[in-house]
Amino acid sequence: MAYTIEAASPDLFEFDLVHGSDTYRVPVINSLPVGRMLEIENIRNLPDGERAVQYTMLVKSIFDDAAPGVVDGLTMSQFEALMEAYLEASGFADAGESSPSLEK
Repeated sequence: MAYTIEAASPDLFEFDLVHGSDTYRVPVINSLPVGRMLEIENIRNLPDGERAVQYTMLVKSIFDDAAPGVVDGLTMSQFEALMEAYLEASGFADAGESSPSLEK
């Protein structure tokens, strides 16, 4: 008998924009597909400065996949606050820093 993989039911991070009427939903990090988790592992091996930039780009791409273009109009300060809340909701350490780490 073949092994059956159950359908995924991801944990979601929900957020609203002040002037928007929609609630956006993005999977928390542990609910991401394996390929995304491997990207995180690869970024962990980069030098500190490059790691922070790559993590920011990765989180932006996660948001773009779930809600295309929704973060494009945010200021960097707004995006950093959103990223901090997302990482905290995902259960990752150092979510209070401006360049959060995805280290558990």
